[in-house]
Amino acid sequence: MERELLDLSKSFEDCGLKDVSFVLPSSQSSSSAGTMSGSGSISQDTERGWGQRKWLVNESNLLQLFQTCPSCMSLITETTITTKGSQIKIKWSCGRHSGEWQSCPDRRGMAENNLLISASILFTGATYTDVADWANLLNMSIPTATPFYDMQRIYLRPAIQDVYKRENDRIISRLAEESTSGKRHELCGDGRRDSPVRDTPPTPSKTTLQKKSCILNWSSDNRTQSQMMIDQPPPK
Repeated sequence: MERELLDLSKSFEDCGLKDVSFVLPSSQSSSSAGTMSGSGSISQDTERGWGQRKWLVNESNLLQLFQTCPSCMSLITETTITTKGSQIKIKWSCGRHSGEWQSCPDRRGMAENNLLISASILFTGATYTDVADWANLLNMSIPTATPFYDMQRIYLRPAIQDVYKRENDRIISRLAEESTSGKRHELCGDGRRDSPVRDTPPTPSKTTLQKKSCILNWSSDNRTQSQMMIDQPPPK
C-alpha cells in the first residue's frame, strides 16, 4: 500500500477492510540532540509511540495544571473534559485566552494510546476481560470491548499475519538456497486434534525445522471457528 495512507484519517465505522499499511511514528524523536535523564530533568526532545514512557496520573493532580492561564496567569474560569478510552482532552478558558490539551495524539481518528493498549493486550497473550477488570478496579479508563476488537481485526491481526508471512517466505527462500548447495535439513511435524479445554477448537498443526526451531507452516483444521475467535469478543 502507498505510504501516503499513513496520513489518512479513518474511523472504524467507515473502514471495513483489513489494513497493514498503518505504522505508528518511530519511537525515536525527530531530533537527537536532547535526552531525558532518570533524575527527572525534562528535555524538549522526547521519544514517541511505543518508546515513550507513560504514567498513571490521578485526575485531580492533572487538573492542578489547569488552574491558571499560561499566557496571562489569570485564573482559568472554564474547563471542559472529554474522554475517549484512555485519552483525556481538556479545553480551558480564562475569558481572554483559551486552549486545548490532550494526553496523547490522534492517529487515523483514534487515540494513539488506545491502539497501543490494544496491541499490548494482544501481543502479550492476555485477554481483554482480565485487563478490563484490572483497569476497572483501578477506575482507570481504557478502550471498551468494541473498539478493542475493531482495532484487533482491522490493524493488529493483519499486521501479525503480514509479518509472519514475510518471515516464513524468508526462511523458505533460505532453505531453498541451502538445499541447492547440498545442505540437508530435518523437518518435524506436529499435528493434534486433542482439545484440552471444553468448547475450544483443536490445536493447530505445525511443521518445524527441528534443529533451528523455525516454524515453516501453521494450519488449523477448523478455520471458521478460529476466525470467529479472532474477530469476535468472547461470549458473555
